[in-house]
Amino acid sequence: MKLRSKLLAVSLVSIFTLTSVGCTQQATENQNKASDTTIRFVAEASGLTDALESLVPEFTQKTGIKVEFEKLPYDMVVQKTMLDFTSGTGSYDAVSLPYEYLGRLVDKGYVKSIDEYLNDKTLTPDDFDAKDIIPAMWNGSANWKGKMYGFPSNPTITFMWYRKDLLENSSEKEAFLKRFGYELSVPKTPQQMKDMAQFFTRKKGETLAGKALDHNFYGMSIMAKRHSALSADWLSWAWAYGGGIFDKGYESGKIVMNSDKNMEALKYYVSLFDYAVPGSVDYTWDEVTTAMQQDLTFATINYNDQIPNLLDESKSKVAGKMGYALQPANDRPTANYGSWTYMIPANSKHSKEAYQFFTWALSKETQKKWTLLGGIPARESVFKDPEISKIEYMPMTLEALKISDLRPRISEWGEMDSAMSEELHKAVTKQASPKDTLDKLQAKFESIIK
Repeated sequence: MKLRSKLLAVSLVSIFTLTSVGCTQQATENQNKASDTTIRFVAEASGLTDALESLVPEFTQKTGIKVEFEKLPYDMVVQKTMLDFTSGTGSYDAVSLPYEYLGRLVDKGYVKSIDEYLNDKTLTPDDFDAKDIIPAMWNGSANWKGKMYGFPSNPTITFMWYRKDLLENSSEKEAFLKRFGYELSVPKTPQQMKDMAQFFTRKKGETLAGKALDHNFYGMSIMAKRHSALSADWLSWAWAYGGGIFDKGYESGKIVMNSDKNMEALKYYVSLFDYAVPGSVDYTWDEVTTAMQQDLTFATINYNDQIPNLLDESKSKVAGKMGYALQPANDRPTANYGSWTYMIPANSKHSKEAYQFFTWALSKETQKKWTLLGGIPARESVFKDPEISKIEYMPMTLEALKISDLRPRISEWGEMDSAMSEELHKAVTKQASPKDTLDKLQAKFESIIK
C-alpha cells in the first residue's frame, strides 16, 4: 500500500509538474506574443499626456503591450490625424482627439465602435465599472446615435479662476462697496464680473491690496486669438446669456447666430477687452494661464487642466491665492466641456490592444495615479477619493462637469469653428461690429450646413 501510495504521489506530482510547465509555456508564449505588440498612439502635447505616458510602463508590465506616443500641438494633432484618416495610411492604432469631431469621424467611417469590446469579458476587466464614469462626460465624448466610440480623454472643463486674496482684502472690499454700492464677493452675473474687471484694473504705481504696483494690473485675461480657443470662450458667454448656435440644442434645429441673446453676449464680450491684458487678442489657454501666473490679472475663464501651473510655487506668483467658481451667467450656470476622446481608428492594426490600453487608462487605479500627477479623472469615485477631493480645484471641476454644455459634434463643426474664430477675432479687435459679425456668421453657417 505504501509503495502504491508513493507511486500515485509521484504520478500526481509528475502530472502537476507537466501541467504547470505547459501552462507556464503557454503563458510565456502569450506574453511573448503580447511583448511583440506595439500600439502607436497620437495625442495632444500637454502635461496630461506626459503624466499618462509616465504610467505606461505599468501597463506594459501587466500586459506586455508597448505604447509608442506621438505628442503634437492641438492644431497639429487634429490635422495630422485627419490626414492619416483621409489618406488611409493607418499610422495609428489609438488616438485622442477633441470630442467635437466625433460626428464627422463616425459619419466618415474613420473610427470603430467599442460596443462589441465592452461586452467582451475577455477584454473588459471584471472590475471595470462603466457606471462610475460620469455619464455626461462619457455621452458627450463618445456616444453618437446610440453607439459608443471610445472613452473620455483629458476631460477638461471651463470655470472662473479669480484672485481670492484680492476678493477678500478688507481695503478692496471697502473701496468696491463705496464705488459700486454692493459687496465685493464672487461674481454671479456677467455685470458683476465686468464691475470687478473694471475695479481691479490698475496702473503701475497705484495701490492694490495695500501695496504699490510695480506693473500694470488688469481685471481680465481672455483667450481671444484667432483659434478654437476664441470660439469656445465666446460660446461660453453666449450660453451664459441663454444663446447659442442652434435654437433646439447643440447639434440640431435652426441656426440662430444673430439672435438677440447672442448679440447681447457678444457686445458684453467685446466690452471686457477694455479691462483685459493687452495681449489677450493673441492669447489661447496657455497665455491666459501665464498672465495669471505672472500676477497680471484678477480673473479669467479657462480650462482646468492649466491650473496645476498656478499651483507650482517655483513658476507661479499666485500659488495659494486662487479661488474657483462657475462662470457668471444671466440665464443658467454653464461650463464649456473641453474633453478629448480616446478612439480606435477603423483600420487600426491592433484594435483590441488599443482597447485594453484605454480600459487600463480609465481604470480606478490608473485614474487616481494620473490625477495625482496632474490629470483629470473621468470617474466620480476618483473625484470623491479623500486624497483627490482635497486638491483645491477638484470639487469645482466635478461641479462644472456635471452641468457642462457641448460644442456641436456634427460633421460640419470643423468648418464652422474656423469661420467663428475668424469672424469673432474681427469683432474683438474692433474691425467689425458685433451685428456685422453675427450676421456674417449666420450666413456662413447656413451655407455650411446646407
